[in-house]
Amino acid sequence: PHPFVRLFLHEYLQGVARVLWLDVDTIVRADVAALYRMQMRHAIAAALEGSQHAPRHALCWMLAKCDLDVAWVGGHIALGLDVWDRPEFNSGVLLLDLRAWRSGRISESLTRWIKATSGCNGDQTALNLHFAGAHDVLPWAWNLQLKRGGAPTRCIEGASVLHFNDEPKPWEPQAPLHQAFWLHADPVGGNASF
Repeated sequence: PHPFVRLFLHEYLQGVARVLWLDVDTIVRADVAALYRMQMRHAIAAALEGSQHAPRHALCWMLAKCDLDVAWVGGHIALGLDVWDRPEFNSGVLLLDLRAWRSGRISESLTRWIKATSGCNGDQTALNLHFAGAHDVLPWAWNLQLKRGGAPTRCIEGASVLHFNDEPKPWEPQAPLHQAFWLHADPVGGNASF
């Protein structure tokens, strides 16, 4: 499945230093050059997961959602206690330092995490457990997550990337900003106003 492709981009994109990953359910509303060039201290940069209880605590929330027992997962891969306190990040918009991925055997570790978690939530659970706290945090505007409850108009207007990481998806007629999505998807459609 396509979410797992991003775990191996360093192999597909030989000689490329970094890459910006955008899920298909995003609308980019600003020049991403500044995002691409941002200073990074870690192998990955992502925005925190948005929720009613944001930021969610990665291990506790994800393992409960996936109906996984922490002792079972911990028996397969060592977990540090500090993971419990790390907020979850969203994997829909990621900036990846591919040089760090090549040198750090990250894909091997993530593959083990995916197996240990039975691929729950695609690769997002594995990414959060592997990088717990060792990631750069993107400002919210680079990944405004539009859940069922929507988002305030001011936030939508200020967002650089809109991410429809819940149902309905932006290509579905009942989705908020449905017409804007198709204007951006259509090369002759021009710019949409929000």
